[in-house]
Parts: sequence; structure tokens; C-alpha cells
Amino acid sequence: MLWWIALLTLVAYVVHTAWKTYRHPATALLRQAVHMNWAATGRRKDDKGFYDTLLKRGGAVAEISYQHKDVRLIKPDEAGPFRDFLELERWLATEEERRLAGDPLIQYYRAVQKYIAEHGLAQRLFELQGTDEEYAIATYRVQVAGYNARKSYKVVGAFLMESVRIYAGSREFALAFLKALENEMRPIDAESAD
Repeated sequence: MLWWIALLTLVAYVVHTAWKTYRHPATALLRQAVHMNWAATGRRKDDKGFYDTLLKRGGAVAEISYQHKDVRLIKPDEAGPFRDFLELERWLATEEERRLAGDPLIQYYRAVQKYIAEHGLAQRLFELQGTDEEYAIATYRVQVAGYNARKSYKVVGAFLMESVRIYAGSREFALAFLKALENEMRPIDAESAD
């Protein structure tokens, strides 16, 4: 009879410990991270002896602090602490937007897209790019060539709108038109390098 009491005590202790672990805020953060496509990559011991979980997604590495019950970004930049992964995701999106806002090519691309939107063809262009990968790549290459050749975003936007009109009649002709535009705008020194 005594062994039953010992067994029940042991089972109660294991269930209690498992429940405490499951309900711990660091475990909840880990579950949230997994749902947001972060993958656990290891553990690291902090200065107090607690094991913190390391997670990775893309080039970013985050750490869930067991002691502090929060999230810290380790790579690409040291940042945090964050209450949870939603707050971390918002911060990452803001930083990415800030980084892209300073990129002249992105600014040029946005100016081209805005010009096309002002003329009412943005939706159709996006539909074509979304359904035809070759066309999407060709339009992107024309925009990069236009940027490198220092062409006005209005000129490049007008060419892209013309390609949308041509596409309605012939996909192949629209692709050939875009390829010719890209070659025409390519700098002379880049042609000699090919």
C-alpha cells in the first residue's frame, strides 16, 4: 500500500512540474514563435544559470529569456527586450521599411509604380506580374535598367504601361518589347562586359 502512495506522489509531482512548464511565459513565447515560423536552434545558459532558447528565421536570430520572460533579437542587430514575438515582428517590419526607404533603387521602383497607378494600370500590371513569372522578371529588369541608365521614372512607367497594352494582344511580343527596352537602356560598358 505504501508503494501506491509513493507512486501517486511521484505522478502528481510529474504532472505538476509539466503543468508549470507548460504554463510558463517562456514556453508560451516558444509556442508563439513556432506559429510564426521561427525554428529552435539551440539553448544558451545565462549568467543566473537559466537556459534561454535560441530561434532562427531567415537571417534573424532571437532569444527567449527564461528568467526575464521576454524576447531579444541577437542578429542582425542587438535589440530588445520585446514582450513577445508580435512586438518583435512589428519592430523587424519597421526596421526593414526604414532600411528600404533609404535605398535609391526602391525609391525609384516606388515612383514608377505610383506613376503607373496614377494612370490606372497598376492593378492590371500587378495581375500580369502575379500570373506570369517571366513577364514579372522582364518588367523588373526594365526598371533596374532604367534606374541604372538614369532614365526618368515616368519614361520607364510609360514603357511598362505600353507593355501591358501589348500583352493584351500578344504575350510574346510584350516580352520581346521589354527585352529590347532593357537592352536599349543598358549602359555601353555593361554590354562590353557580356
